[in-house]
Amino acid sequence: MRRAVTDAVASINSLDPKRGANKFQIVVYNHDVETFDGAEALIDVNPENKSRAIRYLKSLVGTGGTKPENALAKAIKMRPDVVFFLTDADEELTPQTLEQIRDWRRSYKVKQICVVEFGKATDPKKKTFRQLAGENNGVYIFKDIESL
Repeated sequence: MRRAVTDAVASINSLDPKRGANKFQIVVYNHDVETFDGAEALIDVNPENKSRAIRYLKSLVGTGGTKPENALAKAIKMRPDVVFFLTDADEELTPQTLEQIRDWRRSYKVKQICVVEFGKATDPKKKTFRQLAGENNGVYIFKDIESL
């Protein structure tokens, strides 16, 4: 969780309206889904929102199991250009879930879904997370938590 937060903070710090990053949102999940500030839409990139979002991220504590499907649905339906999906999920996505996500991405005109999977180098990488990125114009990255 610590590494995911560090990476998310770096991403938020890099958001710059002069480079086309005008809006963002954070969707976190375990067995439930919540958004930054309880907002159901993208929020403006500005110093105040970035600072509040970073404080929010740093306050998060990893708990419970993970249900990524609902979080992905919420994120996609906000119509961002890009979804960055960070996960340490133990289970693969089902073929039906992958198909549904592809359909949502096309319907809501999301350009890409990038996936960062966190785990131990000895753990098997989730094939469906690599597939999720590949089928949705994204990039897949695996981060070994033992080397962080």
